[in-house]
Amino acid sequence: MRIVLIPLVVIVGLFTLQVSAQIFVVPNIQTTPQGTLININKGGLSSGNPHVSGDLVCYAYQKATALSTIHYFNLQTMADAVVSNNNMVIDRQCDVSGSAVVFNRASDTSSAIFTFDTANSAAQPLQIAAQANSERDAPNIGDHTIVWVDWGTCPPVASFPIGRLLLMIAVVVQRSISGHLDCQI
Repeated sequence: MRIVLIPLVVIVGLFTLQVSAQIFVVPNIQTTPQGTLININKGGLSSGNPHVSGDLVCYAYQKATALSTIHYFNLQTMADAVVSNNNMVIDRQCDVSGSAVVFNRASDTSSAIFTFDTANSAAQPLQIAAQANSERDAPNIGDHTIVWVDWGTCPPVASFPIGRLLLMIAVVVQRSISGHLDCQI
């Protein structure tokens, strides 16, 4: 009889150790932070890809009958404005840093990177590192540098200094005959 009880005690002891090793987490539920909800341009067919820097928000906007444009909204003045566009191109994928907005502008022949200074609303958008028949995408801006994906180079990232800071990342992607991207460093 003793021999049978010893294995049972050992099994019960191991089960107790495993159960006591479990850790339980109790969630700490907090209230929603105070703030003001601001609806920015809720009248279009599609608005998206918003980015914010300080008091400035940029976003892509499309009405039902028009091509996509880039808008910028000042949270201090509650003013919404549009980056000039000749309605023959598609503006999309914006980013903002300070008063500078960077975005992708696509036409029938190319997809290029542009920048616009919101502090001078009379200014025209400026193409960055212009190149015929470019295939550029996904622009981002930070500090004094604009970066983007360049599908005509391998690996697919490029940058352009817009101030004193000089940072260059050369990346190239090429499409093979099969349509796949071939990259060589």
